[in-house]
Amino acid sequence: MSRNSSINSNMSTGRAESNGRAKPLLATTSESYSAVDDRDEVPNVDRPTSAVSTTKKDISLPAWLCCGHSIAMNHNVFLTLAICAVYGVSESLWNGTANAAYLKKLGHNRNGPLGNIEAVSGLSSLLTALPVGYLADKAGRSYIIAFGGWLVLAATVFHIVLLMWIGTEEIEDEDNDFLGISAASPENRTLPLWLYGVVMAMWGVCDGVFNGPVQALYADSTATGERSVYYTYLFASYIGATSVGPIVSIFLFQSLGDTWGLYELRVILYVGLGIGLLTVPLMLMLDDKKALDETAEADANPATANATNVDADGGASTQTSRESADGRACASEATSATVDEDADADNADVPRSETTSALRKWQRWIPYIIFAQSLVMAIGSGMTVKFFPLFFKDEVGMSPSHVQIIYACVPFIMIIASGACSEAAKYIGRVQATLAFTTSGIGCLFSMVFFKSYLDTHPFVLVPVFIIHTSLVNSAYPLQESILMDFVAKEERARWKSLESVATFGWCGSAAYGGWLADKYDYTYTFLITALLQLAAMVVFATLLPLVPRKEGSRDHEDDNVVEVEDENGAPGEQPGSEDDIDPESVVAPLLHDTSNE
Repeated sequence: MSRNSSINSNMSTGRAESNGRAKPLLATTSESYSAVDDRDEVPNVDRPTSAVSTTKKDISLPAWLCCGHSIAMNHNVFLTLAICAVYGVSESLWNGTANAAYLKKLGHNRNGPLGNIEAVSGLSSLLTALPVGYLADKAGRSYIIAFGGWLVLAATVFHIVLLMWIGTEEIEDEDNDFLGISAASPENRTLPLWLYGVVMAMWGVCDGVFNGPVQALYADSTATGERSVYYTYLFASYIGATSVGPIVSIFLFQSLGDTWGLYELRVILYVGLGIGLLTVPLMLMLDDKKALDETAEADANPATANATNVDADGGASTQTSRESADGRACASEATSATVDEDADADNADVPRSETTSALRKWQRWIPYIIFAQSLVMAIGSGMTVKFFPLFFKDEVGMSPSHVQIIYACVPFIMIIASGACSEAAKYIGRVQATLAFTTSGIGCLFSMVFFKSYLDTHPFVLVPVFIIHTSLVNSAYPLQESILMDFVAKEERARWKSLESVATFGWCGSAAYGGWLADKYDYTYTFLITALLQLAAMVVFATLLPLVPRKEGSRDHEDDNVVEVEDENGAPGEQPGSEDDIDPESVVAPLLHDTSNE
């Protein structure tokens, strides 16, 4: 999470439909009960377990907390959003500007040690990512998440003890130039950095748990076709919380003298680490049993439920085509259609079936493409993200409070940009919206390079450019996550989410290189390399254009032609763009199944 914050005006929860589809995980309580009452009017019918019952039994938020409407929410969804909020506040305090400035002082005013320690953190995530993801898929998400909770506790205690041992006494030469700290004696000069690397390695493993099993369980608890909305909630809860940390640090810095001293920085770290302890009980309460089962996910999105299966040899099977053909035959008999008309309909469907089969084969590459894009993007971003606070501190000459004001504003603009991006995706598609918003943000970073001499002396222009860059580059995160989870099997989600730790290592590894470049040249030089790498990442992402349908929840581009209408009860439904696209199973369903499911 932290590496990709890299989390909508599209906050609509939707309504239960009368055709038996699963209720959205987040819905007003009154809607949830009305949906159940409507089904109770049909006597002697066994109702399938779906997301409706899960929502009803889990967590209900009071009306005074939810703008006058009680809200029923899935257990795991609520806890994950709470974890993201707490973790966002905590990390924005201890692992943001204060930590970067602290490590630069610990490294004798050099950028290299900061980058090296970030690389160590990323390496620990890399080495543990796949084992953590594999165990989460096999043994259960909640067990691995609980282990991560206890590890957070251990890392926090170790970190606080280390900060106390290092102390705050600074050593200066005759010209008042900073030489180091009292704990780093000449014979022991590198020991604090080594120990700090150990504690950051522990935090790297914790990040792997947050980015892998926690988010995989979150995906398991949300219905297919709705994930971009719920990942926007996740994105907003984390990013919104990251604005709280800088605001708190502004008051702390002001009360402590608004300087970059070790004592002031350590106080900020203490407060952030203390808040982070609240994530431990929340992680222990996550439960695999509260996730949606495959049936509930399929009910929530028939387009995905009817998706073509891929066999072991990698070829797309024709099971769905056969079922569709059988359905057409039954529909033909039920409606007294002629045999010739049925044969013509079957022959007309052959080209579409072959096209769909070929598309499904290529869609298997979607997770790999997203991973490759994330890796290149992370390598580029890692060279600069950790050094932006130091850029404002050293080259622009800002005080701690001024730098924190910037980082307090970024999350709010980022949430607005994310909402705009999600809204645009409804009209132009998720891949198209991601390309438009992210490349615009990269353009802002190029402007910081080519107009450096002007912007460095005009911070009132530089700061808005930086905020817009950061917001746009990160605005498409919910869309990218929803695409990944829509095209990854449920039993493999934790492993794919854990692979983000590989991207995290790229992020942290490039931070080490970025620190070396900043010491050898300047920060702007690293900005240019970052912009070029991010642009290359978007070229990779553009290969998804022919693979991902513009309409979320569909698996074929043909589904993009489906338009929404209202049924006789006023509930939103779907109607094909032409008669030929009508699904025969919807005609035969009343003859073959219980009417309670319609």
